[in-house]
Amino acid sequence: MTDGTDMTPEDDLLVAEYVLGVLPHEERVALAARLEAEPALEARRRFWEDEFAPLGAEVEPVRPPAHVLAAVEKRLFPHAVQPRGLWGSLAFWRAATALLLVLVVAGLGLFSTQRANLPVGPSYVASLTASAAPLQIEVLYDAGSRVLKLNRVSGGPAQGRDLQLWLIAGNEAPISLGVVPAATSASLELASAIAAKLAPKALLAVSDEPLGGSPTGQPTGAVLATAPLIAM
Repeated sequence: MTDGTDMTPEDDLLVAEYVLGVLPHEERVALAARLEAEPALEARRRFWEDEFAPLGAEVEPVRPPAHVLAAVEKRLFPHAVQPRGLWGSLAFWRAATALLLVLVVAGLGLFSTQRANLPVGPSYVASLTASAAPLQIEVLYDAGSRVLKLNRVSGGPAQGRDLQLWLIAGNEAPISLGVVPAATSASLELASAIAAKLAPKALLAVSDEPLGGSPTGQPTGAVLATAPLIAM
């Protein structure tokens, strides 16, 4: 519960996602109940509605080429079964949801009052989606602030285990970026030496590890998902 003084970043992000209509049904129903009972959350709902209202008026719709969607599907979901038609394609809807969520996170960063004080730098996105498990983690990296934002859309670690995030730059050995936090949304500030290695074509990976992370500094469990960093 919030009383106006203990609003968490996670709650604020949930309210923003609620306003945009991208929350899963169960989370949306639960948050709707909280909005009726918690004035602080309701105030943030009104705030985000006002913040997002100009977006539709300022952005002119642009139809992307047909090959762009096909390329996105192939990159994010290489193992998806080809359906009979586009509208019945699970991969299409998963890709659309993933990309929309990335835009939401990016939009929250742009609207943040602290954003204006951060150094300007390129931004990258990645979508870590496991082929053999219900795990999907969307990643947004701001090179200017060296902050890596994680949004776990689905899945999580097995009982008694942790998920660990890795950077694979060229032919170098994997570099640990830390254990994936338990919270659905989290931010990691990277050291300068590691941040310098994050560039297009570098890969992110998630592995299954013992509690607390790999004891060796290298992946010891199964690598559940990999994804390239894509410049925005």
